[in-house]
Amino acid sequence: MPCFFKPLFLGLLLSLFIPVSGQADNMPIENQGEIGGGIFMPLGKEAQVASISPIVQLSAQVLFSRHFGFEAEFHYIPVQLENTVLAASAHRKATQMALLGGLRFVTSSLSKPASSLVAYVGARAGFARISVRSDGLANSGGWIGRPIDEIEHPFVDQQGNLVNTRQFITIKRQKGLALSPKTGIQWRVSPNAFFDIAFTPIFIFDRGDQTTQFFFTLSYGMVSQSIF
Repeated sequence: MPCFFKPLFLGLLLSLFIPVSGQADNMPIENQGEIGGGIFMPLGKEAQVASISPIVQLSAQVLFSRHFGFEAEFHYIPVQLENTVLAASAHRKATQMALLGGLRFVTSSLSKPASSLVAYVGARAGFARISVRSDGLANSGGWIGRPIDEIEHPFVDQQGNLVNTRQFITIKRQKGLALSPKTGIQWRVSPNAFFDIAFTPIFIFDRGDQTTQFFFTLSYGMVSQSIF
């Protein structure tokens, strides 16, 4: 994971498990943390090389008023490549990660006793990263198979030296700017727990090109209040 993903990823993870409480003597701040999953849908040219894939996401929100707040989100996608992509490779793997942050508008505070259902809209920006790995010589693969491949399939260079097959693994990475609106509905199932169903388009800009993707996610979250 790139170094710039790690601090916010850890912060999102901690927000899911650190309870915060307070009394409403001063300005209340609503804290939310979520973990969930869903499906990733590529569009346009991307749909020719990738198919619908699973997505795992972590998110955190801080509402500083009844209707406005900040949000941050990290998602991870093991991209499912089409069968015709890198068909000559014995093993192929593609993963996408994105880190997004921005503003959120909500219809009401979820921590209010009367607010069992809340709709929201978010506007976020951040960075996306894709990594594609191809291994054309290995046959076994996997946790056990990879070291077996390195033993069973050596390669002799022009000097007669044995070269490990790992040198023939190709990994390509790209990074791009990501803009992502988000809309969803949260419904509270207990005083401090809720579910969140959301639709998220994401627009990735890289090397003068623009890619569009759709996410549909369902998350479980916890909500609490602190005093500012």
